[in-house]
Amino acid sequence: MRRIRGLYAVALLGLTLGCGNKSDKHAPGISEQCAGMSYCVSSGNGIGASGGVHIAPNTPDAGAGGSSSMAPDAGPGTISGKVQIMGGSDLLQPQTLNFGKVEVSALGQNGHRITATYDGNADFSLDGLAVAGTLWVAVQQTTGATTQELITTLQSRDTTRGNSPELAIVDRTSLTDIVATGGAFLTPTELDTTKGHALIHFVTRDGAPVQQLEIVSTQTIAGAVVAYDAGVTYSDALTATDLKGAALLINMPANIFPGAGKPLTYRLNGRETSFNIDVARDAITIAEVVIN
Repeated sequence: MRRIRGLYAVALLGLTLGCGNKSDKHAPGISEQCAGMSYCVSSGNGIGASGGVHIAPNTPDAGAGGSSSMAPDAGPGTISGKVQIMGGSDLLQPQTLNFGKVEVSALGQNGHRITATYDGNADFSLDGLAVAGTLWVAVQQTTGATTQELITTLQSRDTTRGNSPELAIVDRTSLTDIVATGGAFLTPTELDTTKGHALIHFVTRDGAPVQQLEIVSTQTIAGAVVAYDAGVTYSDALTATDLKGAALLINMPANIFPGAGKPLTYRLNGRETSFNIDVARDAITIAEVVIN
């Protein structure tokens, strides 16, 4: 059985609110967006933060990823906690959110999105969420873009447990610098605000990175640039995961926020396996795939 769990989570979405006159370039504000996420079952711990969850891959023994999993006797889902900024050349260097505000949102039991604001002080709290083993949570910048521009982040959380996970939002400049000409990327790449992005870590059940794993080119990621961990950053010159077991996908086809489930496929030891993540335009999804 192979599973995925939310990373930090930085799992990730476009920043429109707080973009000033650049709002036409980014995803629409949370209040403008339609509901619709995909859910799966199974729980675990995320990298870099507590409260992450597993996402079941599409394997015979695990069931179809992206299917709804509502706990019949559970009360309304609740998550609360803090938000940190992730940046640097590997997108894993945390920073305290000490400027502006971000909005945290996820699908509610009533079918509408539930939102909460976090300003770096008191914990945010989302109540009345859909009760699911895996619920995709978005963190989106609302103010402070003139100080530091952040790109919305999608990450999965378990709303059946009542835990208080730390969430993340990604520094847009860090992501831009990673894929820019002159960096580790051989292909000159710019972030397309009509596409989605993802950072996926593949690990064993004990947390060890899985090396020599390859993302399979399929129609669902047509036109995307795929890079793998190259020491302290990522490079499209590599053909498989390395010491960190990480893959970075840039400019995948994606729907507007809040996005939709997207099947991805990896190849390891000659065997191909599929799994689902949620992806949205001008956003980065961060997830962790656990391979048993």
